[in-house]
Amino acid sequence: MSAPSEAELFALAERALGYAGEEAQVTAWWERAARAGRFVGVGLTERTAIEVACVRDGGVGTVLTTALDDEGLSLAARGAERLAERAEGEHPGLPGPLPGRAHDGWDPSALRTDPAELALELGGEVSVSLSVWAARTAIVSTTGVHAFEQRSRAARFENGLEQIALRLQDLPAVEQPPIASGSEAVKPGEYAAVLGHDAVALALRPFGHHLFSPSGALATRLGTRIVAPCVSLSESPRYPGTLPRSYDAEGVPRQPVPLIQDGVAHRTVQDTASAARAGGAARSTGHASESGLRRTPAADHLVLVGGGAADVEELAAPLAAGLYVRALHWRCIDSAGHVRALTHGARRILDGRLGAALAPQTVEFDTVELFAAAQALTMAQRTLPAGPADRSARTAGATVCPAVRFGGGLRVR
Repeated sequence: MSAPSEAELFALAERALGYAGEEAQVTAWWERAARAGRFVGVGLTERTAIEVACVRDGGVGTVLTTALDDEGLSLAARGAERLAERAEGEHPGLPGPLPGRAHDGWDPSALRTDPAELALELGGEVSVSLSVWAARTAIVSTTGVHAFEQRSRAARFENGLEQIALRLQDLPAVEQPPIASGSEAVKPGEYAAVLGHDAVALALRPFGHHLFSPSGALATRLGTRIVAPCVSLSESPRYPGTLPRSYDAEGVPRQPVPLIQDGVAHRTVQDTASAARAGGAARSTGHASESGLRRTPAADHLVLVGGGAADVEELAAPLAAGLYVRALHWRCIDSAGHVRALTHGARRILDGRLGAALAPQTVEFDTVELFAAAQALTMAQRTLPAGPADRSARTAGATVCPAVRFGGGLRVR
């Protein structure tokens, strides 16, 4: 199966739009995934799909189909229209066209990646997996939106952690040894902690997906200090090292948004519907999520500015006692920013030094409370997945962050 060209995807989208009636949006997308390694085997998948979204009197209906003949497109369009007519809602209507900016987040070699070659590159290593994704997306609407972009994504899963990059050859070398788990556990209670890059990436997730949405807990606290002054966090879809993106799910150009500046809550992300509800000068920032006509806008290109520490050892040095946690595996994240997770690669900190490995334990924290206790950050940042299910190059985000020392806020259950 050859990859459809930009012109071919637009032609497919326009065909579907012709069946969709007076207010509709069609997204035509193609993606390819080559994989090899542990859990994923050796394989190649490709598919092309159409999503039709209709708006009728504020109600929204969407239908996704891989039946790309005229009958399939017609059925999808009629189905989306019927769902919209029956749905209740206050959607203000589809956005008009706005010019976007091209990005460099595309690797043409992703179209040719052979999964057998990935397997050969692994050399029989059973604890590692490699994947290379490519995607092309075209969005058209009855309001004149005509947006296209192509994105690629490569990933290596090794030593219990995932590393990502635009291109396979850009994946960083594994510098840290495999994660070791001990048998010792620490007593329940609150601890000062140093979180490694992977753990910080998970800890930041509520800021992007809940707290800085238009209806999030921090939307009413803009202009006030919410976390430590050393914390500056932004939604930056073009930051060097991220997986850049030009458009959101509505075909609106994705904009950078300063979320926290020197500890002060600054702005929220918006989609078309939330901006209309806000009124005044509010405009979409281009953060409609996939199927974004019905979902809460989200920031999935978070960048936490680094500090002055050289490494995690320097972060740990001032602590008489505490915990170092290399990574966290989430178990529960709620809309208020409360997180429950399992430690991965935890070690005790005693007299400013990293001690013995600890057994995995469940920890809890309130995201805002934790970052209010932030004390220092490393200079070095790493690019990490924005979410555990971020696999498609079409939708994948990235978090760029340093390691951080916290004076408290991490509670062991």
